[in-house]
Amino acid sequence: MEVWIKKAAYLDMRAENARYTDTETGGVWLGQVCGGHWLITHNLSPGPKALHEPGRFAYDHEYVLTQAEQITASQQPVSVIGYWHSHTSGRDIPSPGDASLDEQFAALTTNGALCGIVTNRGGFCLTLYQAKLPLRYKKINFIIMED
Repeated sequence: MEVWIKKAAYLDMRAENARYTDTETGGVWLGQVCGGHWLITHNLSPGPKALHEPGRFAYDHEYVLTQAEQITASQQPVSVIGYWHSHTSGRDIPSPGDASLDEQFAALTTNGALCGIVTNRGGFCLTLYQAKLPLRYKKINFIIMED
């Protein structure tokens, strides 16, 4: 399975990450699965009340849910397909603390969910995983699409 990321969503991720270089941040992805490929169409910001700390991050759940509902209501068949967050440690693998959120997202669809980890080793670096239940990870490739 391969992931296609619309350029606007990718640039939104980069901009969010650039705002929080010393603390963790993230975003929620909207999109769809089509023909064996994931398509990320939107990157939602973590919200104004998100928690950004070194080694710890939490979304502003109310904000993200409201944004997701507004977009998915107007742009079917787009839905929540995953999320990303940064690791200030520089490790591009899911941490034990990521497992709970990964399980929640993986339970949303039969395909599981996309989980992205951003590190800043030598610049912005995104690593993608497919998380499926029972929780297991598969590293997957992605390409950036022109909008």
